[in-house]
Amino acid sequence: MPHQFRPDPALASVGPMLLQRLHERAALLDGPWFRSTQAALPRDVIEEAFDRCGAHEGTVWLVRDGDLIPAVNTGPHAARVVDTFRQPIAHGLIGMVAVTQQSFCENDIAEHMLRDATLDALLGVETVAMMAVPLVFGGGVQGVVSCVQLRGDVLAPGFSPAHLESFERDVNVAGRLVDLVLLDSVTGLTSA
Repeated sequence: MPHQFRPDPALASVGPMLLQRLHERAALLDGPWFRSTQAALPRDVIEEAFDRCGAHEGTVWLVRDGDLIPAVNTGPHAARVVDTFRQPIAHGLIGMVAVTQQSFCENDIAEHMLRDATLDALLGVETVAMMAVPLVFGGGVQGVVSCVQLRGDVLAPGFSPAHLESFERDVNVAGRLVDLVLLDSVTGLTSA
């Protein structure tokens, strides 16, 4: 039964205004919000995706004023990077994902010519594999979700195409959950 639900013609005139309000609210979301109880469900979906993919750690990056800023990080050095580290969107693979709106997966990241190793150097780690997916909510790409495997005592197995497919789906679900929070905040339907 395709097309069972169609837009309500009586609400068509408010669509552009609603999208504008969602976009405005999305621009207000920051690291503290993403770490709050209000964002618990989308954050849990993303963090569970990190675990399922065998990532050593993962990061939710927000695009703000031409930079990517870590809002959430699951690694042991999170306090050193969350809300403080800034990577220009024009640099590195995370920036490429934000700009091109295309997912990325690489299992031999050290030799990639677009790689920016600034964060690795700051934290004293070596990333060997990475996946990154655009985070879409509020009418557009608002960030990037990345996960990595780091060089350690045990050889990192890397990420498979199935990992990337699963990761993309989970990040998409998380973005839709953020959209629901934004929509509720704009319409007030949950408090009605």
